Amino acid sequence: MTDIENPADVDRTAVGAEVARVQARTVRVLAVTQVVGGVGALAGTTAGGLLAASVAGDPAAAGYAQGSQVAGAALLALPIVLIMQRFGRRRGMVAGFTTGLVGACVAVLGGWTDSLPVLMAGLILYGAATATSLQSRYAATDLATPAQRARALSTVVWAATAGVAIGPNLVGPTAAVAERAGLPPLTGAYVFAAAAFLVAATVAGTMLRPDPLLLSRRVAGEPTRPAPGGTWVPRLTTPPARLALMTMVVSHSVMLPLMVITPVHMAAAGTGLTVIGAAASTHVLGMYVLSPLAGRLCDRFGRRAGLVSGSTLLLTATVVAGTAGHDSWRLTAGLVLLGVGWSACLVSGSLLLSESVPAERRLRVQGTADMTVGLCAATGGLIAGPVVGTFGFAGLTLGAGVMVLCLIAVQVHALLGGRAG
Repeated sequence: MTDIENPADVDRTAVGAEVARVQARTVRVLAVTQVVGGVGALAGTTAGGLLAASVAGDPAAAGYAQGSQVAGAALLALPIVLIMQRFGRRRGMVAGFTTGLVGACVAVLGGWTDSLPVLMAGLILYGAATATSLQSRYAATDLATPAQRARALSTVVWAATAGVAIGPNLVGPTAAVAERAGLPPLTGAYVFAAAAFLVAATVAGTMLRPDPLLLSRRVAGEPTRPAPGGTWVPRLTTPPARLALMTMVVSHSVMLPLMVITPVHMAAAGTGLTVIGAAASTHVLGMYVLSPLAGRLCDRFGRRAGLVSGSTLLLTATVVAGTAGHDSWRLTAGLVLLGVGWSACLVSGSLLLSESVPAERRLRVQGTADMTVGLCAATGGLIAGPVVGTFGFAGLTLGAGVMVLCLIAVQVHALLGGRAG
């Protein structure tokens, strides 16, 4: 990449062509890390609740595993971003996946020693891999032109589909391997995850060259290594950035509780595990498979229109699920709409957020957004059970629907030229 180390000294057309080539390579590399890292993350996530319940001897402990991993992803998002801001995307991704690898090993230790605190500590560190995968969507836009950003970001999100499809199915085979090795069967998923994170870190460390963030700074004539300083959590001073963050917070906070509670609601009605598993799978596929379409719609109609469309799908999902009773088909339809709506909100919200803040604050804003979204989603997951216990499943969907309806009102105001311009 010596021909664009000093872009002022070479023809701009040549620089643009070379940047386009690097951008295409960057998206491919990020997609590979998403596939490999996603398979590892989903394998461990699927086994985590079962392992926690086994270690604690209490089925209620299953929730600790999910909570620990979600909290870890939220809390570690900003430190990973700070590494990226100072040293580039490549080193930040290596650090994140390596931390996830260490967490997977600690989780294996917790399962081996029957220690729930050690297991939870491991799962918190394990969450770093999820945070890193989420940041990959932003890395895809570093070198992209405005016309390419939506497609690049949605392509990287779409690559996670492989993890969704493959990861959960590895719990059985990895358990058999772990048992033959003298380890508790459910720790096998974390042994596999550690290997997957090692591969993802290696791919990012060796193939994400030149670093897209550092290169984008060179092309723009900015310092590649900004001086340390500034607040850890920057303020969102522009209405579009606040609107984007609000949308991602609400969509995550609605999606996670309904995703967790709906299968429980179906099981309570006597729905078979096969049907429940199919419903959960189609929901998660809906979260990722159609993300390229969401990107294209954002390019065609604008980011704010994408926010409204995604939120409208979320509102429809709450109505369909909330009025389904115990009809497994309608509940499944509600879960699919929930996943597709979440995807549209994630893609459009991420794009609007990135495009609404100055370049020097962009990474910290992205990290702060992921941290905030993760913590709010975790809180929603924690209170979902008590809400259902008090008001029933219909009460949970009603509350979620009211939240989304209020969000849509704010979004429509912005789309029509209100405060968000």
